[in-house]
Amino acid sequence: MFELYQNLMPVFLFFGLGMLLRRISVLDTAKAGVLLQLMFFALMPAILLVNVSGLELGKEDLLLPLVAMIVIVLNVPVAYWMFRRQVTDRRKLGSLILCSMMINNAMMIPFVLWGYGENVLAYVLLFDVGVAIIQTSFSYGLAFRFSDEQIGGRDIAKKVVSSPPLWALIVALSLNVTSTEIPVPLMSFLKPLADMTAPTLLIALGASFSLRSIEFNLFGKVILIRVLIGGLIGLSIASLFGLTEETLFIAVLCSAAPVGFVSTTYSILAKLDFDTAVAMVSSSILLSLIYVPPLMALLSLWISF
Repeated sequence: MFELYQNLMPVFLFFGLGMLLRRISVLDTAKAGVLLQLMFFALMPAILLVNVSGLELGKEDLLLPLVAMIVIVLNVPVAYWMFRRQVTDRRKLGSLILCSMMINNAMMIPFVLWGYGENVLAYVLLFDVGVAIIQTSFSYGLAFRFSDEQIGGRDIAKKVVSSPPLWALIVALSLNVTSTEIPVPLMSFLKPLADMTAPTLLIALGASFSLRSIEFNLFGKVILIRVLIGGLIGLSIASLFGLTEETLFIAVLCSAAPVGFVSTTYSILAKLDFDTAVAMVSSSILLSLIYVPPLMALLSLWISF
């Protein structure tokens, strides 16, 4: 367990650095929003190109991305039904729905590496392909549906089609399918950009985070949808597909991951309730340190992993 928290220490250090920079007036919410836009337009495309282009995609393994996509999409009507009467602010409702559907698969990597080693990590990355497909297309378009600005369906479609992460994902999958390697000079540029993604996000979240912005009633419902209902949907779909052992374990574990970082970025881009999104993301990350290890142990016993 100590080794696990050692692996996660950078998460707290970068988050704490963001809080410190806000404390000494170097960063504020507006500047944190600029960092998140940098992540969307430059860092996310880089991390997709670096990670997806080199994955080994077997036919049976392709069911894992499909599980991820189904879980995210099915969480949307659940979240809308649960929040629509309680939350009258359209922007806030949009942020809550985004937080309920977005999956923070990156948080699962240290847990999986600590518990089961690198041989299982490939399944986490495969699951993340499905997360990336939905989050760069469907989720991005959905965010603008809740914007106060009058944006029509055609304009939303244009935003989705022109999304840099979506095009990066298309290129990465094309490189993967054709077994084409990214040229070394280009990879030497993309890899450092990709490595900047997590620190940049965590510093931006730390600079924006405030306990005063947490509404625990809403947070409890977001966690209920994102973790419990998401995990149960993942379990149902994975069982229906006949996934076994490692793939079933990863499908359920990642389906119950904390709230995805990208919900804060989309809240900025679509002018939704950014404070609510930051509070949900940050709090769910902290909570994941409590619930993920027991969940892993329970899943291991249940499927005899």
